[in-house]
Amino acid sequence: MNDPTATPKGALIEAVNVLINSDGSIEPRRGYSLATAGGNSLFRWNSRTFGLLNNAVVEIFDTSAKTLGGPTIQGKVTWSVFNDRPMFTNMDGVGLVVGESVEMLTIPAPMAPTGATIPVADMYISFVNKYGNEGPLAPYFGSLPAFPTDIASANLYRRQGDTIYRTNGQTDNVGRPAEILNLAGLPGGKYARYWRGRVIVARGRTLFFSEPFNYALYNRSAGFVQFESAITFIEAVEGGVYVGLKNNGVHFLAGATPEDWKRTVADLVEAQPGASLLVPTSQMKLTLQSKPEWVAVWFTDKGFAVGLPSGNVTYPQADLLGGLPLGIGSLHFEGDRLIVLSQ
Repeated sequence: MNDPTATPKGALIEAVNVLINSDGSIEPRRGYSLATAGGNSLFRWNSRTFGLLNNAVVEIFDTSAKTLGGPTIQGKVTWSVFNDRPMFTNMDGVGLVVGESVEMLTIPAPMAPTGATIPVADMYISFVNKYGNEGPLAPYFGSLPAFPTDIASANLYRRQGDTIYRTNGQTDNVGRPAEILNLAGLPGGKYARYWRGRVIVARGRTLFFSEPFNYALYNRSAGFVQFESAITFIEAVEGGVYVGLKNNGVHFLAGATPEDWKRTVADLVEAQPGASLLVPTSQMKLTLQSKPEWVAVWFTDKGFAVGLPSGNVTYPQADLLGGLPLGIGSLHFEGDRLIVLSQ
């Protein structure tokens, strides 16, 4: 305006580093300070901020970072939430932040002890974590291997005929048949989500799902779905799972269990890889006859897409936005705002 004195009383003439909210109110833009350098894979949940630094999960504060106890994490991770706990994944496995420490959901197959070269005939071993979840079978070399972090014990098995039985290593002590014979260790991947008592993992163009309430194992013959191209995001809602595909839009797996899944094309618009999350509808202005508690949200060139539990997709900003540039990044929900990071 050429003449600032002609503005109404109380009008904003000039502002630097402030936010103008939707109701017209003004608040200072938050400043920043260096907490740490060299980190990556940032994630914020329930007013806590996490990331990776020097191959370890850290909690980041205003001017410092605290290393959480637990295993070494190699490479970048992506984040989600598992029963109100931050969950992360990369190609090596899936883990949780539990209080001030890190625990792995996935359980590795036991490795041969140092110097061991020949396994014991018809003998197998598996690891068990402190929650009683059992990992995949591996050949037994006559002595217990070193236990990784989070592993509490090991089970031994002996093959008799076509069946593998639990044993303590003695020939005359044969117990119940192995329940994990046809199961393999759940792999890590690019994205992981918790859904109806299972962990689902996207790795390349394959979506793996764990056994019910045994997140370390999956059925090697039926515990996965393969798609035509690489998976760019997954979000699990009450009615099923949304799966973004490279150059193939967004698909919806409808059903209460993986055995019930029916696949449909939910939307032909491609999403930005990694830019998705669940959002509570209590924080959104949606005009729906029946409003669910949670919806899936992902970022597209038409703005934010909202995936309902029914498999229907809506675009609240479609009348205002279009042709937005897409990159690779993540989506965050802070206060009452959706923030997309793209590069």
